[in-house]
Amino acid sequence: MTARSMTGILFGRTAVILGYVLATLALMGVSSAQAATTTTLSASVNPSSFSQNVTFTATIGGAIGPTGTVNFLDGTNVIGTGTVSPVTKTATFMIAALGAGVHNITAVYSGDTNNSASTSAIFPQVVFAHGTATTFTVSANPIAYGQTLGLAITVTGVGPTGTVTVMDGSTVLGMVTLASGTVNLGVSGLSVGSHSITAVYSGDGNNLTSTSAITTEVVNPGTSTTALRSSASPSPFGQLLTLTATIGGGSANSGTMQFLDNGNVLSTVAVTGSVVTFQTSTLAIGSHPLSAIFSGNTSLAGSSGSFTQVISAAASSTALVSSLSPSQVGQNVTFTATVSGAQPTGSVTFRDGSISLVTVALSGNVAAYSTATLSAGAHLVTAVYSGDASNTGSTSSTFTQTVTVPPVAIASSANPSASGQTVTFTVTVTGTGPTGTVTVFDAGNALGNATLSGGVATYATSTLAVGSHAINARYNGDANNASGFSALLTQTVSGTAVPQTGLWWNPAEGGRGYTIEQRGNNLFMAAYLYDASGRSTWYGLGPGPISNGTFAGSLEAFSGGQTLTGAFQQAQAAAPGGFATVTFTSATQGTLTWPEGTIPIEKFDFGPGGSAATQPAGTPQPGWWLALTEPGRGYSIEIQGGVMFLAAYMYDAQGNPVWYASGPAAMTSTGTYQGTWQQYGNGQTLTGSYQSPQVTNANAGNVTIQFSSTTAGILTFPDGRQVAIQRYTF
Repeated sequence: MTARSMTGILFGRTAVILGYVLATLALMGVSSAQAATTTTLSASVNPSSFSQNVTFTATIGGAIGPTGTVNFLDGTNVIGTGTVSPVTKTATFMIAALGAGVHNITAVYSGDTNNSASTSAIFPQVVFAHGTATTFTVSANPIAYGQTLGLAITVTGVGPTGTVTVMDGSTVLGMVTLASGTVNLGVSGLSVGSHSITAVYSGDGNNLTSTSAITTEVVNPGTSTTALRSSASPSPFGQLLTLTATIGGGSANSGTMQFLDNGNVLSTVAVTGSVVTFQTSTLAIGSHPLSAIFSGNTSLAGSSGSFTQVISAAASSTALVSSLSPSQVGQNVTFTATVSGAQPTGSVTFRDGSISLVTVALSGNVAAYSTATLSAGAHLVTAVYSGDASNTGSTSSTFTQTVTVPPVAIASSANPSASGQTVTFTVTVTGTGPTGTVTVFDAGNALGNATLSGGVATYATSTLAVGSHAINARYNGDANNASGFSALLTQTVSGTAVPQTGLWWNPAEGGRGYTIEQRGNNLFMAAYLYDASGRSTWYGLGPGPISNGTFAGSLEAFSGGQTLTGAFQQAQAAAPGGFATVTFTSATQGTLTWPEGTIPIEKFDFGPGGSAATQPAGTPQPGWWLALTEPGRGYSIEIQGGVMFLAAYMYDAQGNPVWYASGPAAMTSTGTYQGTWQQYGNGQTLTGSYQSPQVTNANAGNVTIQFSSTTAGILTFPDGRQVAIQRYTF
């Protein structure tokens, strides 16, 4: 084969291949005039930081003098365009606005007449968030409690946005939103002490979070003020004052407030608010330098305030009233003065015109004066208060006390009288046939009542104590006559005690007793007790004189006399039983000194009202009774309020003295008594120690006394025999 033929073959084959390639390119849409290209992408820095400039370079491969542009995309978003340099076959684009994160960057070459378009592979560009710094300054350090703390906060970064939280240790104080990297915050309510303050930046999409350094902020207690005032100054003594202390400067919800008078503590009050009060009414007259001292608390420092309180004397007033006006001569009238003021003390002088009647000390704020001595007529009575250190004096208005003459008169049977002596008061009432009752008084205390008969009533008593007695009588009125009082009668009782007639005993030595009979200045006594064998026995003493309240003599024991139911036989005096002295201290009390020693004795009360009871008319007299036909034995009778006690002094079958008792028991009527004789034994002897007796014979027989008068009667013995008895006189 020749060279020419080989060349022809090669050209023929080349033409075929070229035709094939051109046909293929035509099928691919590539002009047979454009060169195929590739695009590769690179970055000036990867990774980069937010806001850092990054230059992306797209290189066009396979191109023949490429021209045109390259679009740079972040995902599907075009972020920039670069012009292709035909010399370097590159296009560039620089950007600093990529946010933090991973960006999928691609470069898309547009192609030109001679070069086809192409797209680079994805290029992951990593962008880191920018670091930040947070700082702040405070408005003042330290600050006072209650003061607002101002913070000026700055966050450095790349256009930082978001929030800043201000912390006190782990406690959030507040949160604010950044504006242009700075922000201000005011913090209030910080407690007293040290506080670790920080500012924490939250960060945003492009800026990292950051925390400031700690600033130790000191909060000191706040300054307080205390103002003190009074509800009234000057004020009168005794007026209730309210002292008010007002705390200023902050929260006053704890601590104490002391109220002082010239440095002396009046009261300490717990503080629960800004206003503290204390009340007092005890400040003395004069000027008082008062002060109020606030202790302070965890939030406020202490403080004090002062005030001068002036206390003046209280103005008093006196009111006077009478218990009865008009009143009658002899009638008791009580004048009562009431003084108003500041706890007044001192005295009140009661005056009748210009005459001072009496001066009486105040009790509470009242003084009273009672009198029954005002004469008939009009009495201009005033009460004059003396005043005291805290109150001025004052005088009441004049009270006109009218005193009239009563239609009642009273007289005494014996004035003066002796202690224990019976005194009979006779009350005479004038009027229109007055009936009813009168009441006899001793210094305003009722002694007893008596019934009028023919306008006259009598009341007898022997219980008036030694001394002077203001006696008067009140007529109690009836349908035709008004009530009224008598004039006052002064009854004088001498110091010589005169004992009451009747039964006496020592309450500590029950089971034995004494019958005492008083007649004028003479006295007789019988003692009933027990002998050494336990048998009842009795002794007689007197009659004999009583001098200056004292009676003395020898005890005598009798024997051989009449038994309870036997025929009469004359008793004989036995050997003396010893010497005895009785000293009476009043009509109902005294002491007995005898072989046993000295013991107290007193009147024996056993019935309603006791010895002081007023007995009905016709009641038999108390004391010693006997049968004139049977001397040597006798009977002690006493009646109190319709109840009678009877003792019989006689002899047993062997002639020994023995006594029987009956009662106390109620009488069947004013003039009749029925009972049972009893015997006692084994009690206290004349000289032995006390021992309680026993009933040895509960029924020694029946006894009946039918009284025909107050001094006479018929006694019936157990065997039915009757004997006339009468009051013993000597």
